[in-house]
Amino acid sequence: MTTSANVSSASADRLARRYGTRPAPRPGRDAGDGSDSRPGLGRRAAWLGSAAVAVVITAIVVLLNVTGDDAVATAQVVSYEVTGPEETVVQLAVTRPDPSVAVTCSVEAIDASLAQVGARVVEVPAAGSRTTTLTVEIATYARAEQGRALENGCFAASD
Repeated sequence: MTTSANVSSASADRLARRYGTRPAPRPGRDAGDGSDSRPGLGRRAAWLGSAAVAVVITAIVVLLNVTGDDAVATAQVVSYEVTGPEETVVQLAVTRPDPSVAVTCSVEAIDASLAQVGARVVEVPAAGSRTTTLTVEIATYARAEQGRALENGCFAASD
């Protein structure tokens, strides 16, 4: 007759042969049962490492957001007119915080699929007011559907 002690011992032997046995824990290491002589050292190091990585990533993101905008002016399209298959006229309002700074802005003409069919870099001279309105003619190699100013496309003019 088989006893439950023999069955559980036989089952344990069969499981150990099938899956192998776990090595005995070394002194001072976590045995996996919560009885560690140095509780939480591995977890503490993992938390500290994760916190350090999070701080570094946050600092990089903040730095990129603060220093990433070097545009000295913004350009906004007031109106545009497609005058034919080879030209588009764009009326552009350029606003800059310091009107004494000359800037260059990029303007483009795009077709229905938003592909660029013409572009032009426009120099905006220093002026007395913060906002300057220009009319820009863009030569195109295909019929444009609209004209637009490139986002972050205005920079200080080089001398």
